[in-house]
Amino acid sequence: MADKTKLDLLVYIGPNEGIKVKEAIALFREKAEFAILESLTKTDFPDPKNTDIDPEVYPKGRIFSEDFELRWEKRNGGYSCVLAVTTDCKWKPENLSDYFFETNEIANEFSRGSGGVIEDYSVFLRLEKDPSLGRSLKYECIQNGSTKGKLNPVLHLKRYRDARGQLIFWRYCKMEWKV
Repeated sequence: MADKTKLDLLVYIGPNEGIKVKEAIALFREKAEFAILESLTKTDFPDPKNTDIDPEVYPKGRIFSEDFELRWEKRNGGYSCVLAVTTDCKWKPENLSDYFFETNEIANEFSRGSGGVIEDYSVFLRLEKDPSLGRSLKYECIQNGSTKGKLNPVLHLKRYRDARGQLIFWRYCKMEWKV
């Protein structure tokens, strides 16, 4: 019998009030390496360490690193906020329980039956100067290199599937420039 894949993730449910979501973002902003922020009219990719991130301005977004992802989305006047942290993450805020509570829903779904599968997955993003957009994108959160204009932005993520192969969760891990 094959060994079961162990879930490498803890998932937490976060606050649903805008001010609390902003405070939760502040807890992780300094440790985040990447950000994807969305509003009705634009999508930004700022350096999260140097950006004041307000969920009222960006009602949907993610800040993330290889160790964690914090995502939020405004829905029906409140927020849906989820934190995913790797089990080997060495850093967590002391007051995590003031904002988040752990949920076992993903872990239960992942380990049911013969166990789940974790996949590494990459997606090429639009070029900074994609003429079909009618505007330029600025991937400020990706380290700029001298060849940046000749490279494609790539988003790396992990996908978590249950024993039947159904996608049950995914998280963003990092972004980089690739040829």
